[in-house]
Amino acid sequence: MRKASWVAWGALLVGALLGGCNGDDEPEDGTGGDSSGGRLSGGSASGGKSSGGSASGGRASGGRSSGGRASGGSETGGEAGSMAGGGMGGDDGPPARPNCEDIDSLAAGDEDFSVTVEGFDYCGPIPEAHTCEGKPFPEGTSPAISWEGAPDGTESFAVVFKDIAILAITAPSDAAYNRGYHWAMWDIPASTTALPAELGPGFNSEDVEGALQWANFKDYSFFGPCPNFDPASPTDFEDSYSFVVYALPVAEAEIPAQEPGVSTVRLMDDYFQSIALAVAEYRGTSDAHASEIPDGVLPPTPKPPCPSVGDPPEDCLEKE
Repeated sequence: MRKASWVAWGALLVGALLGGCNGDDEPEDGTGGDSSGGRLSGGSASGGKSSGGSASGGRASGGRSSGGRASGGSETGGEAGSMAGGGMGGDDGPPARPNCEDIDSLAAGDEDFSVTVEGFDYCGPIPEAHTCEGKPFPEGTSPAISWEGAPDGTESFAVVFKDIAILAITAPSDAAYNRGYHWAMWDIPASTTALPAELGPGFNSEDVEGALQWANFKDYSFFGPCPNFDPASPTDFEDSYSFVVYALPVAEAEIPAQEPGVSTVRLMDDYFQSIALAVAEYRGTSDAHASEIPDGVLPPTPKPPCPSVGDPPEDCLEKE
């Protein structure tokens, strides 16, 4: 078992874990791209709207997005104390994780746009199959996801999986903020309104024609909940997570250039927010504990996507 401490995790965020591959050129702003859809930002409402709520998933929509690009992005890794709790705790330790229902809604735009995730109630426990519980970090398979009610003008969809507890208690300028961004899939055709369970690996998705995906681990595939990832440094956190679906006015998303201290999933999420016609989300919780960190998992060595504009890094991922 690899003895990786939270201090080591903080250091890893500076480079490989952030997914950075930065050259000498000044990075471009991660919010760029076509803004024909209008920026969804400003205002927020606590909770998130849910109706139904069955054991098979229920339906979630509505609310307003807190939106906006998170500024900053530390290049130095942050302090070990804040890394241990994923946030700003001061001398008394990290702040408590907020309840799932108390975190501001990420939904925005057309309230008819909604998403369902199979297998658990809104803000209920995410099944262990989708987490690292009792498994080596960062194992866990993706659940089946479906959505409906996309607004007119939707040309594609994007899905982002976030740890919204980490994002709620961590300053955007702290490197730990990047830990809130797990996985993204984009360029999902407008005719596709569902993702199957157990998505396969690869930057170019084998499950959704034309779609791309990115995460730090597991060959860019779904990176699920694992709030207590290191048995060598035991923790007992329960985090809240959100499957966020964006209805986009473009068939192919622009890929921003890498920025120092800002993870690839975070860059993509900022871009999706900046152009989305509507946003829907579905939330769950997890207190999963990994059984081990196998040798070779940390530090991760994923390549960044090739940016849409500017000079690409020497070694980056291209759309097939």
